[in-house]
Amino acid sequence: MAYKTAARAGERSRATFVLRFEQQTEITGGMRLRLWVAPESANDADLFVGIEKRSPTGEPGGFSGYNFVADDGVAKGWLRLSHRQLDEARSTPTQLWHPHRQLLPVLPGEVVPAEVEILPSSTLFEAGSSLRLVVREPGGLVVLVLVLLAHDRADDAAQDGAADAAGGGAGAAV
Repeated sequence: MAYKTAARAGERSRATFVLRFEQQTEITGGMRLRLWVAPESANDADLFVGIEKRSPTGEPGGFSGYNFVADDGVAKGWLRLSHRQLDEARSTPTQLWHPHRQLLPVLPGEVVPAEVEILPSSTLFEAGSSLRLVVREPGGLVVLVLVLLAHDRADDAAQDGAADAAGGGAGAAV
């Protein structure tokens, strides 16, 4: 699947993905987003990722976010594509370690993998509500494949009754 983030007149460029919860689900902790991207006309890109909560009718859930911004999202993350190199030994399932020591440029139209850390949060999604993932890149980007890791420890979920984003086992993909 490919999703283009190019904006229509008066809109910001973005690709959005929605997961509706059939049962009450809590997501607590950090997340990481793996996606494959292709900048259209540049050798770099700035990726901005947001997680939003939507009511069963699709209305935004009012969060007071970072720096007390009204109507903010649940959590966010960002990455400059040329800084996508990971230190796998230092990274964890929910916290990435980008050393920022080597630039990895990309050719326009070249498809490359990138992983974005999404800052920790804790949100209860009621049955019927939705998690909305928003990927933004101001210059236009093609997002090709997408995986969201929501909860990585099955023993934690079993202990506290929480479930991952798919409402099932640990580490489900969205």
